[in-house]
Amino acid sequence: MEPTKHNFLHDAAPAKGDRERTIHGRMPDKAVKIHDCHMHTWGTGKPLSAAEFIDRTSSCGVVGGNIFSVHPATRSVQRTVVVDQHNGARMDAVLAFTAQTPGFLPFYYLNPTEKDAVKQVEDAKKCGIRGFKIIIGMYHIGDYLDPLRAAAEANLPVMFHCGMCSDPDPASQYNRPVEFETLLAVPGLKFSLAHLGWPWYDEFMGTVAKFHFNQGRRIDGKPVAKLYIDLTPGTPGIYRREALRHLYLTGYPVTEITMWGNDLGIENYETQYARWHLERDVGILSEIEDDYRNERVDRRWLPDLTDIQTPALQKAWYDFVGEPMPKDRD
Repeated sequence: MEPTKHNFLHDAAPAKGDRERTIHGRMPDKAVKIHDCHMHTWGTGKPLSAAEFIDRTSSCGVVGGNIFSVHPATRSVQRTVVVDQHNGARMDAVLAFTAQTPGFLPFYYLNPTEKDAVKQVEDAKKCGIRGFKIIIGMYHIGDYLDPLRAAAEANLPVMFHCGMCSDPDPASQYNRPVEFETLLAVPGLKFSLAHLGWPWYDEFMGTVAKFHFNQGRRIDGKPVAKLYIDLTPGTPGIYRREALRHLYLTGYPVTEITMWGNDLGIENYETQYARWHLERDVGILSEIEDDYRNERVDRRWLPDLTDIQTPALQKAWYDFVGEPMPKDRD
């Protein structure tokens, strides 16, 4: 049977270590080359072999994405880390892994409060790192903009956690969406906010609006910081549909700046879990598209929503990381 758009996923045996999930959604068109923008090195054990990692991601239709290095030792977490957390070792490890996994790019987990953070950014650029991951701790990001200015000057994007933090420190207040307004002070910065800012997804949409209103060029002629949206789950299942409808139906042009991610690790990319998230999200996005096409929503103030899946699963990632779309390559 010829594949049609939004085919239902056929049953597949879970890989070892997978969590059991019941899937109630749709898979995207097989022509869409899915990119997972949000993958971790948890550091709790040995990573999958490159071949096993590619086998697992491919089974979910994922052909590329971003892989973060393990976090720095200066970050407080609840899990036991068994890998080397020295900055040089963290950078070398993610570069070595992604050298064996074509399509997957190395991102370096940065703590902007470290005294040599600017030098870390400069060294990362020289070594081939393609971007940075930051989870804010007990500080305001606006107090540590110099490493972000260095990232912007290096033309490297930055991916932020946004919303409630599960780690022991009471840092969630520093990760609320409005905390990132201050990034308008960093000309040319390309950055993303993850998890739809849950539980503050209304505030998240307000922050999206703030950056939309300020797009263009600054008074000094320099480019304005550009916000991208990382759909990586954080919103619990009961809120997921509501949050995605808020995102697309509030009326701001978010389609071309929204990327999909899964928040899994390279130690065990759990295929059934990944496909469950993918099917659920594609089902919701399909519903939004159908509502738009059939005028079940007020279209007067909405941008074109006839295809919001292709940008989220594929196109926006290429723009974010600065890679040409395959059709644009020689």
